[in-house]
Amino acid sequence: MKKGLFIALIAAGLFFNSGCSRNVDDVKQNAESTFEDNGFKIVGYEGYKLSPVMGGYVWYTLKKSDDNGITYQACIGKWFDEYHMYGLKAVDAIKPR
Repeated sequence: MKKGLFIALIAAGLFFNSGCSRNVDDVKQNAESTFEDNGFKIVGYEGYKLSPVMGGYVWYTLKKSDDNGITYQACIGKWFDEYHMYGLKAVDAIKPR
């Protein structure tokens, strides 16, 4: 019983992780155009986080297309056939004098 459960957990982990990594690669390839559609340009890559439900999120450092001097962070995730931007935040909107 325990051996069967262990094998099932390993198989499920391999199944979910293989799909997650493919999704992350796809998100990386489409991130630039997704951010451009929302008025941002990528200035840095921060990393990714795998998710068994969404596949994965890829985090970036951004600037507005009409550079207002503020740096942003956000991630891209894919939901079915659409790419969505999540967790947008201004990193240095308030600067010390």
